[in-house]
Amino acid sequence: MVAYDSMHRLKSVTYPMGAYASVTPSKTYVYDAATVNGIAMVNVTNRLAEAYTGPMAGKKAHEARKIIIDLLKEKNLLLRQREIVHNV
Repeated sequence: MVAYDSMHRLKSVTYPMGAYASVTPSKTYVYDAATVNGIAMVNVTNRLAEAYTGPMAGKKAHEARKIIIDLLKEKNLLLRQREIVHNV
């Protein structure tokens, strides 16, 4: 299934049928804006701001980051974790 936004841009793709449908992650695309550390970042040029697949699909950026950190910790692949503050 494919979903589009009001400007006819690709919003999401799911694979409901086929041999690999149960293991194929959905894809989610976000345009014009993203959230970074709780701050809304607006992209006025109408370009792709975020794209997700797998367990991060459909999540806001800060939610997806938490999932990624947890996955890295599970696999013992996280070398270090620290908070970075950006002056905007």
